[in-house]
This record gives sequence, C-alpha cells and structure tokens, in this order.
Amino acid sequence: MDIEDRKIEIPQWYELDLEMTGKWDPLIDQLVPAPPLMTELSGPDLTLDSFDARLMAEKVSHDAVLGSRILAVANSARFGLSQPMTSIQRAMVHLGFNMVRSVIMSYLLENRFTKPIPVPAEHMRYIQQVTAGASVLAFRWGLATGLRDPSTAATLALLGKIGSLLLGCATPHPGESYRAMPTDVARINFEHDTWGVTNPTLGAELARRWDVPMPIPRLIERIWEPLLKVVSPDPLDPDPPVLTLVAASLVVIDHYLRDSEQKPDAMLEAGDYKYLKHNLKSHKLDDSLADVWVSAKVRKELETVLE
Repeated sequence: MDIEDRKIEIPQWYELDLEMTGKWDPLIDQLVPAPPLMTELSGPDLTLDSFDARLMAEKVSHDAVLGSRILAVANSARFGLSQPMTSIQRAMVHLGFNMVRSVIMSYLLENRFTKPIPVPAEHMRYIQQVTAGASVLAFRWGLATGLRDPSTAATLALLGKIGSLLLGCATPHPGESYRAMPTDVARINFEHDTWGVTNPTLGAELARRWDVPMPIPRLIERIWEPLLKVVSPDPLDPDPPVLTLVAASLVVIDHYLRDSEQKPDAMLEAGDYKYLKHNLKSHKLDDSLADVWVSAKVRKELETVLE
C-alpha cells in the first residue's frame, strides 16, 4: 500500500482509551523495574569518551552468563584473534564501547522478556538482530555524519523496538508474516489494525516506567515520524536528525536480514519510504550512508552482532 493512500494516527499512551491501557498495564507492570544496568547503559552520561572498561567489567563479572557472552563475541572468528581472549575487561576494550553496550543491552532485554512473560523465540531473535544491527549502523553513521550525539542514536536503536517485544505477548502472536512484511510502514499499519496499538506507544511507556533517562522515552514515542511524515530541520527541536537516522538504520537492517546483497539506496526505493528518503535528504544524512555501509569496520561489527 502506498503511504499516500492511508494515514494513521500514532497516539501517545495517555491518549489511549481505558480499555486499551487496562489491557496492557498488567503486562508492562510485570517488566518493572528495569533490568540491572539498563538505566546506566541508556543514560546520556555513558558515552564513548566516558566508557570505563574496567568498571563495566567489574559489574558484568557478577553474571557468568553475560560475561561468557561478551567473551564469545570478542573471540568470534570475525575478529580474527590469534589466541583466545579470557579477560572480560580486555574483551570489552577489544570490542569497543558500542559493541559492548549492544551485547549487554540485548542480553538484559532477552532476560527481562523471556522470564515473566515469555516472548516467542523467533520474535525475540528477530528484534534482537534488527536492533543490535541498527545500533551498530546508527553509531557509525552518526559519527560519520557529525551527528551531535551518536551514542543517543545507538541507544535509541537498541530500545526502539521494545514495544514490538511487548506485542510478542499479544494475541495473536506476531508470526513470520509480521517479520516478513515488506516495509516498516506496513508493519506499523498492521500493528494498528491488529492490536489497536503500535510499537512506539508501548515502547515509550515501558521506557518511562523503567526510568530510562530522557531523551530516550520521548524519542521512542516519536520514532515513527520520519516514516510517516515530513520532519524538517528545526533549531528548536533536536530530535528530527536522530529520529531520521535511527528510523533509517532500523529499516536498512530489517531489509538486510532478508537480502544481504541489496544496497541501502535500493532498500529505500520502496514507495512506503518516500517520507524517509525526503527526511534523510533534508537532514543531509543520505550521502554518508553508502560510505558507512561499505566500511570494513562496520561490516565486521554487523556480521558479529548478526551471527
């Protein structure tokens, strides 16, 4: 369906009727409080410059499974180490700030969503791959294009689909047809028609109840905007460039998982993405994407998190 044929409204949580909020409240409450480290990892104080591998390694070492996962990623064949790495701190230094955060956040979300309210494994895997890959792309793309805060963009990509994880608890469950939808615009329409609520609304409310620092909850709530309308540059609104870059990162990785040979510019040719293409150009983000996509560092990081 061409986006000109239909417009949908994405309400904020407080705009939902009582029947809808009453349905989702019990599920969201089961996920509160936030997983350990979630607030710290998503806060504005943790940046590339402030990342302390020694301190983070101390916190991670209390969880044997998480520590093992970080070591496994660091020892992945993608990184070509001559000898196995057994130190969590050294592994974190080797992986780098954004990769470490991506691995930890994916692990925290997996544990939070698979225990109190089990999410189908296929749905969890899909969300983990899309968000981890988008976080890698958003961070590197943000650095390349001079985005004011690439770390916030990477965090938004990691948390941008927590509402979709909640939808994994809904009836009917989002199955293969949901994951295979041709565009994110089609997926938002499907969410609206099927469950009466969409990923951004649920995700923003969960982020607020987790006390995730601003601006992340606000950005999750607005993550649909670059897909469905014009978000022009505004000196009084810092959100549009971040929203546009992250929305595009999520789209590119979603398509890449289905067709690894397709280039980003071809992925964005779908009619549904006319607004996204306009917004990328408006915020001067379009020219840098192709160069970032072919970067050896980006390809290695993507292949690692998508294994």
